[in-house]
Amino acid sequence: MTTAEPFDANDPFELHFHREPILDSGVSLLVLRSDAEADLDPAVWNASVEWLRSQERSLEIVVKLVDGSDPRLCELITSFLDDASQPTIAICKAAEPPSREQWEPLLKALDLADHVLGNRPAAMSAAIGRRLARVVRRVVLGVPLTDVYSPLSLHRAEKLREIPMQSGSSFIDVEILAKATFLGHILEEPCILPMRGTTWRRGWLRDLGTVFKRPAFRRPHEYSVDSRPLEHSQRQPESPDGPGGEDRQGACDLESPQAGPLQDDQTKAADQLGER
Repeated sequence: MTTAEPFDANDPFELHFHREPILDSGVSLLVLRSDAEADLDPAVWNASVEWLRSQERSLEIVVKLVDGSDPRLCELITSFLDDASQPTIAICKAAEPPSREQWEPLLKALDLADHVLGNRPAAMSAAIGRRLARVVRRVVLGVPLTDVYSPLSLHRAEKLREIPMQSGSSFIDVEILAKATFLGHILEEPCILPMRGTTWRRGWLRDLGTVFKRPAFRRPHEYSVDSRPLEHSQRQPESPDGPGGEDRQGACDLESPQAGPLQDDQTKAADQLGER
């Protein structure tokens, strides 16, 4: 489908992949920084922040320090989402603030997607390793992206909030993408200039086991099933007519004084189950 083609709301394929552009939307930016970098001068972010604001985007920034011995990234990101007020969520784990050339491809891609990661260039050996890892992740988890540990990612806020997070380590990057794929979200991976990022590996294997053995999923709120019980049937259920006219609907039924009393077999309510 090209931009010249009109959007057909009656086509389920187009309806699934259609996203309303969020041009010039505000950005809630979460900067995750190692506790060893606590004294980093915040002035280094001035150029990146000023460029975003020059695009007429509202901007709120939250910096959270990550304890390398116990990262707890799921808690840090979830608490940030609870307070974020902008429709675009940016998560940055880069050693240096992103430049305009790194922001632009991601912001543009988010108009057509739900989650966007910057795909960094890599040396030949690293690129081969990424491709092999991508094959494994795609087969096992359904994740089609290459640079899953990219230090810069953008998300539509309502889509990221649909994903319950369980991983404390940087495995959370893989977890988010795997669950987004399961929920039918759209992923994109535009190429960006090189960026150095931080990866927190403590607890990685534990998180892998947790997500595989006890994955938590939650249906989107707008698609959640009403959990209220069904109403009871207000009329007497009918039984098939038999030789003795057991359904008591014909003339022979009125002439059968030996027939026992009817039982109230009202339809029982079925619980509506919805994942939270």
